[in-house]
Amino acid sequence: MSSISIYTCWFNLKQRPHHLAELLLRNRHEVGVYAYRGLRSPRPALSPGLNASVTSHTLISNRLCLTDTLVRLNRDRLNKLISVFASSPSDLHIYAAPPLVLPRKPAVLIYDCMDDWSAFPNAAPGLSHAELELCELADRIWVTSRTLEERFAPRFSAKLQYVPNGVDCAHFAESAVRRAQRPNGKTIGYVGMIDDWFDECLVQQLAVRLPDWNIVLAGPVRLSRVRRANLLLPNIKLIGIQEYRKLPQIMAGFDVGIIPFKLNRLVKAVSPVKLFEYLAAGLPVVSTPLPEVAALREDGVVHCAASADEFAAAVQSCTHTDLTCRRHELADLHSWSRLFSGALPGWIASH
Repeated sequence: MSSISIYTCWFNLKQRPHHLAELLLRNRHEVGVYAYRGLRSPRPALSPGLNASVTSHTLISNRLCLTDTLVRLNRDRLNKLISVFASSPSDLHIYAAPPLVLPRKPAVLIYDCMDDWSAFPNAAPGLSHAELELCELADRIWVTSRTLEERFAPRFSAKLQYVPNGVDCAHFAESAVRRAQRPNGKTIGYVGMIDDWFDECLVQQLAVRLPDWNIVLAGPVRLSRVRRANLLLPNIKLIGIQEYRKLPQIMAGFDVGIIPFKLNRLVKAVSPVKLFEYLAAGLPVVSTPLPEVAALREDGVVHCAASADEFAAAVQSCTHTDLTCRRHELADLHSWSRLFSGALPGWIASH
C-alpha cells in the first residue's frame, strides 16, 4: 500500500480527479486530497465505501467584487494549501488543477494537465509561466489531448504521457437497458456545463431544423441573458445541474448525445468526458469536430458535424442502426481503470 497526495478542484461535480481517487482507494492506497473551496461548495460524494482524507482552504468567490485585500487573502490561502500539499509525506504527489508554483518538489510528482488553462477567459496573469515551472519540476506530465501533447512536446517530450479522459462504464450500463424498454423516441440530449464554449446558436438552429425532436440540456447555465434567450424554444428544455448518480437515468431518456462546442483554442485541447459517458450509455454521439472526438469518428457511433444542417442530418441518420454493443466496446477502451492503471507508475499500479 502506498500513500498518494492529490491537489485538485475537488468541490464540484464528479470529474476526472474523483475517478482517479476512487481507483487508488479501491486498490487500497491511502489518498489525501488537497483542495480549495468556495463558501458554499458542496462536498462531492465518492462511491459507497470509499473515503479520502480531504484538506481544504476556503476562498472568497471570484464572482463577488473582490477588494485587493481579499485577492491577497485568497492568494495567501492558496499558497499555504500548495505548501501543505507539497510537503505532505506521500509516496506520490499528483497535481491536477490550474497551475501554481510549488514551494518545493515532492519526491515523485505527476502534473495532470486536463485543459489548456491559459485559454480560459478568466485565466490569471502569469499562469502560463507558472505552468512551465510546474512542468520543469514534474517527473511525468499527463495530457488529456493530442493538442496539449503537441504543445508541450518540444520542451518536455521525455516526460509526456497521453492519458485522455474516460468513463465508469458500469455506472452507465443501466441506460441502454432502460432505453430498450421504452418506445423509440426523438430526444437529443446534452449533459455538462453550458458556458462560454457552448454554441447555443447551433442548438437553436438544430431545434428549428428538427421541430419534431426534443432537446434536453442538463447542466448549469452560465450564459448571458442575451445568449440564454437563444435557447427559449418550445422543443428545448433546460433541466439544470444534475447529480452524477442520476445521469444514467437521464441518459436513458436520450436517443442521441450531442457535444455542440465552439471550436476555439480552449475546446481544441479538450477531451470531453461526456463523449465516453454517452457511449457507455449506449448512445450515438454527434459533435462539432473537436480533435479528440474526430479521432474516434465512426458511422453510427461517433459523428462530427460543422454546421446546423450537417448536425441535423447526422442526428437523424445515426438512429437508424442499433450499434449499442460497438458503442459499449469503444467506451470500455476508455474506462478510467484502464487509462489510469496504464498511466500510474508501476510500483503504484501493481499494488
